[in-house]
Amino acid sequence: MNNYHNLDLDKIKDLIAEYLAIKDAKDYLYNEEISFNPLIIKRNLELTKEAYEIINDGLNISFDGIINVNELLDKCKKDIVLTGNELYRILIFHNHCHRIKRLFNKLDEDKILNDYIDSIYIDDKLFNRISDIIDNTGELRNDASPLLKEINNKIFSLEKEIINKATSFINKHASSLQEPVYYIRNNRINFLIKNSDKNKYAGYTYGTSSSGLATYVEPGVFVELDNQKLSLEEDKLSEEYRILSEISYALSDICDQYINNFETLIEL
Repeated sequence: MNNYHNLDLDKIKDLIAEYLAIKDAKDYLYNEEISFNPLIIKRNLELTKEAYEIINDGLNISFDGIINVNELLDKCKKDIVLTGNELYRILIFHNHCHRIKRLFNKLDEDKILNDYIDSIYIDDKLFNRISDIIDNTGELRNDASPLLKEINNKIFSLEKEIINKATSFINKHASSLQEPVYYIRNNRINFLIKNSDKNKYAGYTYGTSSSGLATYVEPGVFVELDNQKLSLEEDKLSEEYRILSEISYALSDICDQYINNFETLIEL
């Protein structure tokens, strides 16, 4: 007996799909076939009864916001370094796993559903570390490591020094400036200096104004400061990559467990 289309199974699935918060759960539902195995039927009916009793008892279990991060986990398994934003998305998934496992742990121990909950793997130590170094925008925190904190502090101090010198330069050489402001071009301080005065200041030129009456100049006094800043920013990128590499490598060891977690949530 395998012809059961007259049961309107697809219509029933359509009704169920309206209640599914996880997109992939809908694919799982539509691919599900009717079983004629009495043991499987009995177990599924018992699971359904347990789930109904849980809902009826008022246990509020939401699957809203759970997304599939398996593609990111697969990247990690291939030793690809994940970005802060990608790690943050996996962290959110972990938090959902943790939340649902904690809620279901309130159930009686003899529930069949506990088999599913027991299979949800949680690595709090690793994900606490991820939470400590990545903010809620997916960016590495300024103090993600002692070295990164030191580099960021140096950059902050240097930027403050550069701005103060730029303000002083504007006040001191106002007569040479086409406009009393400074510009950031290619991460370097520039001033729009009148062509008649552009050779008064050692340094580098970076093109002329639209009118052709002035030239963008990086005075010599700023060259070394800008070089220091660029060097620090390179150090910052290097340290950020080291941190992301370290976390991605640690995560690669448990990717399979978290892929399995998603399958478990789909079934739940």
